[in-house]
Amino acid sequence: MRLLCLVTLLLAGHAIAAAQSQESDSQTLRALLEEVRQLRQDLKASNANFQRGYLLINRVQLQQTAVENASKRADIARGGMARAKEREHELAGAIKNEEEKQAKSGNPTESNQSAEMIARFKAALDKSFTEEQEQQAAVTNAEQQLRNEQAKLAELQDQLDQLDKALKPPPN
Repeated sequence: MRLLCLVTLLLAGHAIAAAQSQESDSQTLRALLEEVRQLRQDLKASNANFQRGYLLINRVQLQQTAVENASKRADIARGGMARAKEREHELAGAIKNEEEKQAKSGNPTESNQSAEMIARFKAALDKSFTEEQEQQAAVTNAEQQLRNEQAKLAELQDQLDQLDKALKPPPN
């Protein structure tokens, strides 16, 4: 009888242990499943952030090219305006020289030739003034485009900085 009680106790203990073990295994499996789900969500978020960062970097590179091109256009326009001003200065000097030559000349033929040259130089000077105004407008336009492109670049760089901050791990 003692033996029967002992066998019964052993079987009951084994059944209880098996039940507890199954319950413990079930809890462990649930915990592992939850952790796998969390890792999957983290991986999706990480992948999305990687793609966003990649796109932002490409957009920044394209915008840097746009800024460089706008800068070149502004430099070209400034050069055109400088050439127009230089041309005006040269023509003003030529007009002054011809006027002095005309005043010193006692010969009516030379005086008439100087008058014709002065008229040509003045016409060219007027044309140069018009060209300078056009170049000034081109410079203003090019500089505005450059500022716009630089603002777009700064905005993209800010977005990249924000993404960088968001991806930094929290301090421990």
